[in-house]
Amino acid sequence: MRTLRYFLLVAAIFFTTQATYAQMIEDPTTWKTEVKKLGGDKYQLIFHLALKTGWHVYVKTKNMDESLIVPSFTFDKNDAVTVTGETMAKGVISTMKVEGMGMISMYTGKVIYTQDITAKKGTKITGSYTYQTCNESTCLPPKTKKFSVVIK
Repeated sequence: MRTLRYFLLVAAIFFTTQATYAQMIEDPTTWKTEVKKLGGDKYQLIFHLALKTGWHVYVKTKNMDESLIVPSFTFDKNDAVTVTGETMAKGVISTMKVEGMGMISMYTGKVIYTQDITAKKGTKITGSYTYQTCNESTCLPPKTKKFSVVIK
């Protein structure tokens, strides 16, 4: 029984230390949002992601492990906005073999996420994006950030 208590104490200290370490790391991302006019009432929302050296975000693939969190975008309900299709991503993809998961795809450096929409000039579009960044030794807890853009 004493051994079990010792093991549980060591495990609790280990996990507490790991969580504290992850919270001390500054977010290695920089996000910028812009709107590009495509023609008429059609626009493209563009989310620029810059990752610090050594950090990555995962690429959504067909057979990926569900424990990996890829960037996702949510748009607040607005009857004046029609979101068309899915959010697309462009960037340099690298792959790495991870034991127990197989080949994993990730973006490093810069990534551009785009979403086509239909809206009138002056419309305010709000929402959020959720993402998780990782390096070769740890993943930071997922973050959700809000965004707001006005069609000009």
